[in-house]
Amino acid sequence: MPQINNYSSPAVILPLTGSEVLLLVQNQSGNVETVNVNLLQLLPQFTVANLPAVTAANQGYFAYATNGRNTGEGSGSGTGCMVTVNKNGVWAAVWSGAAVQS
Repeated sequence: MPQINNYSSPAVILPLTGSEVLLLVQNQSGNVETVNVNLLQLLPQFTVANLPAVTAANQGYFAYATNGRNTGEGSGSGTGCMVTVNKNGVWAAVWSGAAVQS
């Protein structure tokens, strides 16, 4: 995850609505703060089919899958979700930990 202003990596990511999340982050003084983030302005965006190939170098990277599926969305009707390369070497939806689908 890229550094946001002077904050360290987020400790907790809480989904809000659509592409917005709430980050609980630690500032340089060691205090925990909340930061609202619009993922579309922060993360690189790809369709599920065009997510970069998984390598050892990008394990832990985050992106926004523009057609990634969320709970209740059928095949081909994903509205987008944040994804990460997990320890199993797949792009996974952050909210579920499961391999992202479109």
